Amino acid sequence: MNNQKILQKAIEKAENNGFPVGTVLMYRINTITVRDWTQGDQTQALALEKLLKDMAVMGLLTSHDFARAFFGDEDIITQGDALETVDSFFDDDNIEYEEIHTPSWKYHLMQMVISDDPIKYLEQYL
Repeated sequence: MNNQKILQKAIEKAENNGFPVGTVLMYRINTITVRDWTQGDQTQALALEKLLKDMAVMGLLTSHDFARAFFGDEDIITQGDALETVDSFFDDDNIEYEEIHTPSWKYHLMQMVISDDPIKYLEQYL
């Protein structure tokens, strides 16, 4: 899937999860309007092309509102630092690790930003 199609599907997914179309306008390139976005596929394609060409898309993709709507609020549990206990000090098999609870949108936003291709990162979650 090309970047334009990924971006279109990502915006549609976020919109379906409550991301307001008007927020897209905060990151627009001069002539993109609500009317452009709601006029259909051809006009959306032109709007997406403008966003991609000028890399304004990164402002949109890294916004907290977009990430929350796209990835959701459910917690992701990751393994943190080892917790030192008396048992773990003497026996490596008894090491316990701290559980870190992070909202899904924050976790994926961090991962997306450090990925080589943030738009391709989104593609995995469409």
